[in-house]
Amino acid sequence: MNQRIFWTSVILCIFFIGYTANSQVTKTFKVTNKTGIPLKSVRCAKADTFEWGFELNVSDKIPLNGSFDFNTKIDTAFCKYDFKFTGVDDAEYILKKVDMCSSTKIELIMPEEKKEN
Repeated sequence: MNQRIFWTSVILCIFFIGYTANSQVTKTFKVTNKTGIPLKSVRCAKADTFEWGFELNVSDKIPLNGSFDFNTKIDTAFCKYDFKFTGVDDAEYILKKVDMCSSTKIELIMPEEKKEN
C-alpha cells in the first residue's frame, strides 16, 4: 500500500513539473503608444500583482504613435498582464488585464482613470 502511494506521488510530481515547464513561452511583442502623450517608461507585471519589472523600452521617450519591440516569457496559465506607463510629465498610469496570450501587438491607451501618482 505504501509503495502504491509513493509511486502515485512520484507520477503526480513528474506531471506537475512537466506542466509548469510547458506553461511558459517566449514571445516578441510590439508595443505602440496610442495614449495621446509621449511616454518615458513602460513596465509590465502579471495582472493585479504590481510587481513591476525593468523598463521595457530602451529609448529615452516613446513618441505618440511610436512603438518598440520586446521579448519576454509569458506564463500561459496566467495570460493577463498589467502595463504601467509614465508620461513625460511624470504622471503614471496602469492599463489593466491585457491578454498577452492572444496577440503580440499591444496598444497602450489612456486608461479611463488615473491609477497612480
